[in-house]
Amino acid sequence: MLIETFGFTKDPRVDGLDSYILVMEYAPIGDLHNYLQMNFTIIDWREKIFILYNLTIGYLNFRHIGK
Repeated sequence: MLIETFGFTKDPRVDGLDSYILVMEYAPIGDLHNYLQMNFTIIDWREKIFILYNLTIGYLNFRHIGK
């Protein structure tokens, strides 16, 4: 499952780089960290590799858009 990224926004009340927020699609099962914490021993290596593959594709697409 790929989570769509819509873009960035900036909190106008705060200065600095830490005021930027990544706007993403809502994930009903929560974030990847919690999912892996709860299911790491349950999911097989095929699904783990699939998750890693999708992270890589998303990263490469994100880098491509920024150029």
